[in-house]
Amino acid sequence: MADDLTQEVFMRIYRNAHRYEPAAKFSTWLYRIVANLSFNVLRDRRKSRSISLESISNDESWFRDIPDTSANEPHRRLDTEELCEKLARAIASLPDNQRIGFVLSRYEHKRYEEIAEILDCSTKAVKSLLSRARMNLRQALSKYMD
Repeated sequence: MADDLTQEVFMRIYRNAHRYEPAAKFSTWLYRIVANLSFNVLRDRRKSRSISLESISNDESWFRDIPDTSANEPHRRLDTEELCEKLARAIASLPDNQRIGFVLSRYEHKRYEEIAEILDCSTKAVKSLLSRARMNLRQALSKYMD
């Protein structure tokens, strides 16, 4: 599935190369293509079938697991793993724009302006979107935090 999507992204780049304006960053244009394709795939999936909660909880292929060297004790490692799993689920449960904006900001280290270009919205809208995403994550994870 990921290979097919990657191939489709490159096909769209090839077919639309004449539309690229060198004044904009290529990475922003590429992210816009990826975001549009992702939205289309997610929309089509929702229309075609329902998703079971078990499939969501078992699909952590996108989650980056960074080992914590300070957590030597097994119970701490398990607590950390459980919290990481809860965080992955909470991020996955965010609305599409919030999830994409949050991942671009937090994991891809994109600036507000870049995210705004990718999501085709204003910088102010990105700030609001990320604020709502953080609030939703805070609510979803509040029972797991001290």
